[in-house]
Amino acid sequence: MKKFLTLLLSLSLIFGFLPLAVAGNTFQQAVNVQVECWREIGVSGDPPTLVISTAEAGTPPDPVYDDSTTFSLTATCGGQMLAWTGYVGGGQYYMPEGTYLAIKVDPILGEAMDYEQLGTGGWWSIAAFDAGTWENRRIYYKFWADPDVSPMSDSINVVFLLTGFW
Repeated sequence: MKKFLTLLLSLSLIFGFLPLAVAGNTFQQAVNVQVECWREIGVSGDPPTLVISTAEAGTPPDPVYDDSTTFSLTATCGGQMLAWTGYVGGGQYYMPEGTYLAIKVDPILGEAMDYEQLGTGGWWSIAAFDAGTWENRRIYYKFWADPDVSPMSDSINVVFLLTGFW
């Protein structure tokens, strides 16, 4: 019992005087914090070569589809847009004569958008969204050609862009 009272008295003396010892040795700082508007996108890789190789007699060649790649994005600000464009060698924004490429993505917010075809230049909006994080959203490609197109092979660079629009 004597040891307990001694321990209790010692603790009360230590903790009783602790606020007095600390009171003269404090300081204060203002820490300003900020999260700026930023956006990041990443894709899982390149799709395989889209090869048109069949057609029914008397009809255009069958289109080719691919959905093997995904994208993920993060944005800390609202009013964002995912846009895309594509170009062939030399930076020209058109598809080889008689061929067509279209793209769509899994919905980020709201309803899914239909395929948007790569045309003669400029950017195409394929999704609008607010701040947030989305992972593993599928990218869909559709490639088709006119029946009289000559055999060809080319590489189309598809560029994704995240930008604010409101």
